[in-house]
Amino acid sequence: MKKIYANNQNMLQEDNKEKEDEDIMAQLQKKLKILEAKLSHAKESEKAAIQAQIGVLLSQMVSLLDT
Repeated sequence: MKKIYANNQNMLQEDNKEKEDEDIMAQLQKKLKILEAKLSHAKESEKAAIQAQIGVLLSQMVSLLDT
């Protein structure tokens, strides 16, 4: 009985982690869209900073996929 309970708890924790990861991914995608919109209208002097921020977001997204 304890084994079944532990398995159920593990499954619930995994489901919660997946949901949290999906929520985080959605937030990152939203931020990415905002930055891409800013980039298309940015001055040349601002583009490098925005591109760096986009790179950070993409790295976070890849990292989230790897977990």
